[in-house]
Amino acid sequence: MRMLFQRAIALDARYADAYVGLGLSYRGAIMLGWLPDARDALKKAEEAAREAIRLDDRNSRAYALLGRILVLREEFDQANAASQRAIALNPSDAEGYLGYSAVLLWSGDTAGAIEALETARAYDGTLDIESTFNLAMAYYLLDRPADVIAYVEGTVGRRGQTVFTHVVLSMAYAELGKLEQAQEVV
Repeated sequence: MRMLFQRAIALDARYADAYVGLGLSYRGAIMLGWLPDARDALKKAEEAAREAIRLDDRNSRAYALLGRILVLREEFDQANAASQRAIALNPSDAEGYLGYSAVLLWSGDTAGAIEALETARAYDGTLDIESTFNLAMAYYLLDRPADVIAYVEGTVGRRGQTVFTHVVLSMAYAELGKLEQAQEVV
């Protein structure tokens, strides 16, 4: 997929959305552990996001991408600003709320993260794998293990989820004393 975005950029170097797609492809590969050098890929993802913003400073997806990249760098203030800009530009796009939710969760505002993730779900209906984990973790951190189980088992199911989501699910079962189910998930 990355090659297609690179080809689009070669055909039109001013096409901001191609840079967003390129940045998303790098970021996705980082999150899934597919690249040998995550730091280099993160740098390329950030460069792509910033180039998209340079080309089109009203591209909400570029700001959402930048916010999610900056969370990985633990630059929460800048990530928050980028995510807020994404939401301001397009308040009905789930991507802005997904980025904002990561800022909130990893900077300690768990309840705010849940609200942002639930807003994203209201606009999109689904969450990406990372955001699914974030919502499960946020429920768990707020001592809502039943919500973890209902969400992961009922809404999402276990197929296609990361090992980290399964860890949170097993912790939720254990928290409720359902050790057999916790062991099954593990």
